[in-house]
Amino acid sequence: MTRARAYVECVESVPWPFLQTGDRIVVERGPLAGAEGILSCIKGEYRLVATISLLQRSVAVELDRDWVRPVERSLQYGVDGVPLSLSA
Repeated sequence: MTRARAYVECVESVPWPFLQTGDRIVVERGPLAGAEGILSCIKGEYRLVATISLLQRSVAVELDRDWVRPVERSLQYGVDGVPLSLSA
């Protein structure tokens, strides 16, 4: 733990949303702003590849990491009104 703390103190760190392959994302900047898709892969430190549906076609696009954010996950409810994650 001491090593990790020393590393963080030596380098500039910035909060960043946690993203992993398969996450739903929304594009916030650039020509595709407002589009939603699925993160296909993380390409290097600052680039992402996402699958986005445009005009009833699925296309792979390469985006800057700071152009996207994860889509907020909402609870899905069953017929009985109980969140699916809590139902037995």
